[in-house]
Amino acid sequence: MRNEGPFILEWLAHHRAIGVTGFLIYTNACDDGTDLLLDRLQAAGVVTHVPREPKGRSIQWPALRAARETDDYAGADWVLPIDCDEFVNLRAPLGSLGDLIAAVPDADAVALAWRLFGNAGHLRFDPAPVTARFDRAAPEVLLFPAASRFFKTLYRNDRTVFARPGVHRPKRRTAAKRSPVWVDGSGPRLDDAFEAKDDQLLLRPEQCGRALVQLYHYSLRSAEDFLIKRRRGLPNRRDKDLDASYWAERNFNTVEDRSIALHADATARELAQLGSLPGVADAHELCIDRHRAQIAAQLA
Repeated sequence: MRNEGPFILEWLAHHRAIGVTGFLIYTNACDDGTDLLLDRLQAAGVVTHVPREPKGRSIQWPALRAARETDDYAGADWVLPIDCDEFVNLRAPLGSLGDLIAAVPDADAVALAWRLFGNAGHLRFDPAPVTARFDRAAPEVLLFPAASRFFKTLYRNDRTVFARPGVHRPKRRTAAKRSPVWVDGSGPRLDDAFEAKDDQLLLRPEQCGRALVQLYHYSLRSAEDFLIKRRRGLPNRRDKDLDASYWAERNFNTVEDRSIALHADATARELAQLGSLPGVADAHELCIDRHRAQIAAQLA
């Protein structure tokens, strides 16, 4: 994470509400209070926070390599590498990730297809919950842009099958004795060709199952939030500008989708609990104030 302070508590609360039991969070070059907030949460036993100095073109890959060597990773039964603008949306009657895992008992990996959410007409930054404010999304079936068919992976931490984590999918162990079993978000098994290709990062339309789970991706938020994102840059291509073409490619507001509200009550309870921890509410407010200041500076 870099400069995600106002959004961290909701993201943590949502995923705690659906059964995530551990968070290993890397940060780099934060100047909005993100690192301070995460330090407070770490002191309370909620997360493990590891600050890193950004070096080279990519920030994410070195962090993923480091994560593999941690006790947090070694002790996890299942792993899901996602970012702070990505929210797992389980479908009723599933109430937890445990329910999802039980629904696909033979799976080693579940491909969580992205659903791109636009700015829903919001121009101004507001610290209100992202999942409530941004309720307009891309159509469920979308061929272009390619970003609409990316996915992230919830996978069994079986080192006889997977060698290490990846941004979108874990890397297979070269000499594995068996092939990992991949399923889509509806449960059917993905084909052998998909399972064998670590570099296949796009799902075909028929592979974007969502009957059990999908990953909601709020990569823009409001227009003012996008100013902060532009200043922050991309985690894997730090030299690439975030310009109007990035905004246009992802700002889909075609379909109203409020289904993630299924988890809203449980998330609100978790959010209240997090906010009551020592120093957390103050650190959260500091992040909000600094975001407002950064936006004002850019607009000036």
